[in-house]
Amino acid sequence: MKISLRLYYTGGSPVSELARVALKALQSRHSSVQFEIEEIDVVLYPDAAEADGILATPTVIKFSPLPIAKIVGDISSLEQVLGLRQSSSK
Repeated sequence: MKISLRLYYTGGSPVSELARVALKALQSRHSSVQFEIEEIDVVLYPDAAEADGILATPTVIKFSPLPIAKIVGDISSLEQVLGLRQSSSK
């Protein structure tokens, strides 16, 4: 399975940094899944954010597999949106 994501973040923002760390952790937990993650700093690339209708950061857009989904702010539900099972620590 290949999952294509785009993370819009604000450089230097603690909340955005947490989202970036959470995406790295997601990749580690699901090493059998091929992730394609594009990270875009809205301060450096405001036109890209505008083109995707980004109004707040962090925002993660899942492009594939379909359907397209968008998560704004707290990305703790990302595994559920992606249809990935959270590993239990039992």
